[in-house]
Amino acid sequence: GEGVSKQFKLDDQPVSRNKFVRMLAAVMFVSHDLRVISGSPARRRRFWNRFLGQHDLEYARSLAGYQRALRARNKLLKQIASQQADSKELFFWDKILVKNASYIQKKRREWVTFLNRELQPKYQINYLQSGLDANRLQQMWQRDLERLTTGIGPHRDDWQMDQSVAGQWRGLAEFGSAGEQRMAVLALKRLELDYWQQTLGERPILLLDDVYSELDHQHRQALDKLTAGQQTFLTTADRHLVAQEGNLINL
Repeated sequence: GEGVSKQFKLDDQPVSRNKFVRMLAAVMFVSHDLRVISGSPARRRRFWNRFLGQHDLEYARSLAGYQRALRARNKLLKQIASQQADSKELFFWDKILVKNASYIQKKRREWVTFLNRELQPKYQINYLQSGLDANRLQQMWQRDLERLTTGIGPHRDDWQMDQSVAGQWRGLAEFGSAGEQRMAVLALKRLELDYWQQTLGERPILLLDDVYSELDHQHRQALDKLTAGQQTFLTTADRHLVAQEGNLINL
């Protein structure tokens, strides 16, 4: 509700959210992730930001700094349009955007490289990067002024997942069935677990939030393979959907 804030504590001592989430290596898989391939670009950006922000503290900082600067720049564009500010003031926010965007998009490219190395030849990821540098911001500021918003940068990035069919690549969002899209998302989640282990030397916990209820029998079996030998915490409204034995707590 209004006025409510989140607090993170360790041994009763306040800690930042970024420090708190990095204390336990975990990959979260929620039900709406199953629709990430066919969903909006904003959903795909959130899908990556959630993982990369936890895995890399500098990424989380850069993303937060970028978002603050973006809001300030967009506000300034409105003030310039109403002649309440001078266009020269954009330079300050442009520098902050460029600095943070550079790191964000660097880590996204590294993540795509890792994914493609592991996914091919069955799948591939195309990173649709919205390039941002000082020259492009300067060239496009008039258009930004007309639209009262910043039109380029990581907040406009997107990615597309393709599947190889008979030797040809086809976009899963356009041509893949719901089942094919879900199998692809399961593959991405497996690689998130692998990436944690390869880069940090520890196997993360897998958090499943009511995912089983959205899957048919075939895809539940595929999810069971993902969780086999993997420490997993899950929530479900129907314990009978869970094939593997484990410690179940009824709430």
